[in-house]
Amino acid sequence: TNTLTEEMIGQVSSTFPQLCGYGYGLGVRTMLFPEKCGSSSPRGEFGWDGAGGVTVIIDTDKKLALVYTQHMLESQQEFFFPKLRNALYESI
Repeated sequence: TNTLTEEMIGQVSSTFPQLCGYGYGLGVRTMLFPEKCGSSSPRGEFGWDGAGGVTVIIDTDKKLALVYTQHMLESQQEFFFPKLRNALYESI
């Protein structure tokens, strides 16, 4: 569950645009507002992003998990993460 305040969520979204709509709790991002950024994922989807481009998406309601790995600093996550996430949800 999210542990950030509204102000903190705004700071995360402005620093990391791919995390728009997410809060954070216990080291993982948690989707709170999918409608804010055109996300296809539901509230409660959670996961983790690594500095080299690793992305993990977990959705316990749909019994769904995705692990995407690459090793590239300056990985352009702000561009590929929203597309990857939406492609996953639009394919099911």
